[in-house]
Amino acid sequence: MRFKVGRSLGKVLQKNFKKTVDGWVGGWYSIFTMKAKVQEYIKNQLATNPAWAVKALVKVYTLQTFDEQASGRTSHDNGVGFSGVDANILSSFAKQVNAGRNLSPKQMAIVFKKMPRYHKQVASFIPADKMTEIEKNLSVN
Repeated sequence: MRFKVGRSLGKVLQKNFKKTVDGWVGGWYSIFTMKAKVQEYIKNQLATNPAWAVKALVKVYTLQTFDEQASGRTSHDNGVGFSGVDANILSSFAKQVNAGRNLSPKQMAIVFKKMPRYHKQVASFIPADKMTEIEKNLSVN
């Protein structure tokens, strides 16, 4: 019995190689797509959900150094906490929340506008099990 090695083997190899490449590329694509979906989800929550926005406001405030918290200004370029533009107003809002007072509707509008730019910091302190749950919910949609 003789086996034909010519074209049929070449086609099988091409087909299997294409599956491997597509799977590999598709895998990376889906990882990047999920990362983008999670970022958009977090940004949306920070722009619309009061619980998310206030909790993130206080958490990012705690990442400020003690002298930055005391002065309400950003003086260290350490990649965490509020930017120089937002430090004064958002620090005052965080102090207000920490003192047990609620933010007014106008203050919440400012928080909703400014907090989405801190989505990467917020993502870094979401626990892994919660992040997995978010990803699972986003993959269903």
